[in-house]
Amino acid sequence: MKETDFFNWLVGNGQQENSARTVVSRVKRIEEAYPELDSRFEDGSIQMLLNVFTYTKSDESNKRIPLHKIEIDGNPYTGTQSLKNALTQYIEFMHSEMADGVVPNNAETTESDKTTPNIGDVMLYKTADFREWMRWCGGMTQGSANSYVSYLKTLRHKVTRKSDGAYALDLISDLLKEGNTAVALKLLDKVEEKVSEHMLSSETDESEKKDFNNYRSALRKYILFLQDDLEELPDEEELNNVEAFGVDLMTQFDGDSNDKTSGTLTYPISDIKQNFIFRLKTQNRMSNQKDIFYPIGMICKLFNYSQREAKRKDIYNNDADWLNEWFKDYVDSILVITADGEYPLSKIKEIIINPNEGSVNLLLEGCCDEHKVFTETMHEGDASIPMQAKRLQDIHIDHTPLMASVLSTNLANLPALNVMSEIIKKYAKQKQLDIKPSNFGKISKQLFKNTEVVNEQLLPLIPKLKNELDILRGECVLKLMQASLNLKKK
Repeated sequence: MKETDFFNWLVGNGQQENSARTVVSRVKRIEEAYPELDSRFEDGSIQMLLNVFTYTKSDESNKRIPLHKIEIDGNPYTGTQSLKNALTQYIEFMHSEMADGVVPNNAETTESDKTTPNIGDVMLYKTADFREWMRWCGGMTQGSANSYVSYLKTLRHKVTRKSDGAYALDLISDLLKEGNTAVALKLLDKVEEKVSEHMLSSETDESEKKDFNNYRSALRKYILFLQDDLEELPDEEELNNVEAFGVDLMTQFDGDSNDKTSGTLTYPISDIKQNFIFRLKTQNRMSNQKDIFYPIGMICKLFNYSQREAKRKDIYNNDADWLNEWFKDYVDSILVITADGEYPLSKIKEIIINPNEGSVNLLLEGCCDEHKVFTETMHEGDASIPMQAKRLQDIHIDHTPLMASVLSTNLANLPALNVMSEIIKKYAKQKQLDIKPSNFGKISKQLFKNTEVVNEQLLPLIPKLKNELDILRGECVLKLMQASLNLKKK
């Protein structure tokens, strides 16, 4: 084990030196009983070793003998828990080492290893910035932030098939550097969906589900970081049209004809909300006359900027937290059509999709009966039809009435959005860009380079923007709609 480095890592993450020595001593006891501890990170058996230290209160009351072979003086439950806690910290430390490109002691180093990542590791875009963002915006410790980075870099160790998207992660860094943001985010979205499918599959055992959950959490955190960090964030239209110019990249997720998901996919409410919050953050809109805009991507960036900069100055500010809660409340109100009526998302426990049949059902909280999900068509007033989807990404959010109409009818009640719209028009003219939602990301990129404009013109709008966002939410009803029909409606 890397005794000295581990000790320094513990102290660097806030532990007192005496406590750190105790933790190191416990890991050394584990290695005495289970030699060559670090090699277990290379062959993937470290999780199996950790499972050996599982010992419950029930085991204690029934006087069962612990699975591990370390002799404990005193209470077996307390002693085993202390060993497991120490090993867990060592695993977190080793993940942080792997994320930083440190080669394990037992690994052979070749000339090519000195200039390229270890086989199986994924290149990440802005790794250092991602770590810093998790600490400033997510309130994470350095160790936790390193663990998230490690999960992403070593994702290919867990999913290896081409259709699982493991190799697509290698492309994302290059795509972002080249400015192909929409393709990169779409790929990340699809990789996250594939990891979710593995985690939700009935064929995945419980220990693997925990691993997949860690990988998925890291992916989601990385997507949130990119949404905040990228100077040019694509809107919903660009994301929906990615397949038109990135078809070669997208087809790798289709798999071959024998690689179909068996059974059903059951999405818990947490997954559903996460998906639709991301959708809402990309839905930039314009009024019917194109005189006032709803640049939600830019608003997200502004609120995040406000809270982050205040935190750097030790000033209390909850603008980003407020907006996140606003999105959560908005998602809770989304209506889902069934044969038995409409239900808000807050009342739903799960959405169940059969990929082979394309059918979509839901399960309500406190209810055992499934309800078939219906969708409106592209023509308002037409009868709803059964929804068809193979995965959660095939389901969209539909504004009723359309946001363009709501903006037009509330023009006088939206002074802050009017100011933002005028600033957008000004920058679009300077950069010779067409005034359309898909260009809002490019305009935002230019705006946020000018800190004087952001600090003096945009930040003062935030209090009014909060009120105006509430006005717009009160004027719109959100419903789930089949993606293929929603795209035709647009």
